[in-house]
Amino acid sequence: MAEVNKLALAKIFLEAITTQKSDADESVNFDTTALSGLVVTSSERGRIVCKFPVTQKVSNRYGTLHGGCIATLVDTVSTAALVTVSDQTGVSVNLATTYLLPVPCGVEVVVDARVVRSGKTLATIQVDIKLPDGRVAATGMHTKFLSVGDPWWGSTSAAGGTAGQGQAGQAGQTSSAAGCVAAPRSRL
Repeated sequence: MAEVNKLALAKIFLEAITTQKSDADESVNFDTTALSGLVVTSSERGRIVCKFPVTQKVSNRYGTLHGGCIATLVDTVSTAALVTVSDQTGVSVNLATTYLLPVPCGVEVVVDARVVRSGKTLATIQVDIKLPDGRVAATGMHTKFLSVGDPWWGSTSAAGGTAGQGQAGQAGQTSSAAGCVAAPRSRL
């Protein structure tokens, strides 16, 4: 796949995750809820930079960005950076997040994800979340196993489908009464 297509696909990946809505215009999953407002500001091979508004919706009781949202930013934006160099999104093996400074509600942070290494079966991506003054508020390291397909990947328009559509009904996937679709089991 050409490098330009991979950069475009990384942006499509983030847009699909952050904009999925139901017919009633409600968020349909955790990523859509937690990452609302995430915007790609730049991309290059092995790197994605985004901006993210810290709203009340993603703040904790102390008025700062919730740690779970920070971990979700690390998880999701690192995967988008990986898409710029790999044909696989993989599955998480390890996700480590270090919280250095509080991020107050009302600011816009920069999320900078860089692929440290992408091999045949494992990839490591580092993510820094920066305050408006440039100080690093949190940092994360994400290790992914690459030999497992992602149900999203085959449903993108770049791969012949429509971005954001699931693949329920394929071998290895099940649906529950709650409308959840389970991804195929990992080979780990």
